[in-house]
Amino acid sequence: VKDGVNGFLFNALSTGAVYNGIKKLESLSEEKYLAMRKNARRESEQYSFERFKKEVLEFVESVKNSRA
Repeated sequence: VKDGVNGFLFNALSTGAVYNGIKKLESLSEEKYLAMRKNARRESEQYSFERFKKEVLEFVESVKNSRA
């Protein structure tokens, strides 16, 4: 998570820290909220199962080719 870009970071998993994160989120303008939501979605897509599978298969193939 990139604080303020695609979410909010907080130091402790406590009710106070979570509450403060929610208050930060509530204080965003609609424009900033939508931008953060878009950034979070874009970041999460980098960790999709399909992308992971593709990268693992490419790695395996490169190892196989380097041994040939």
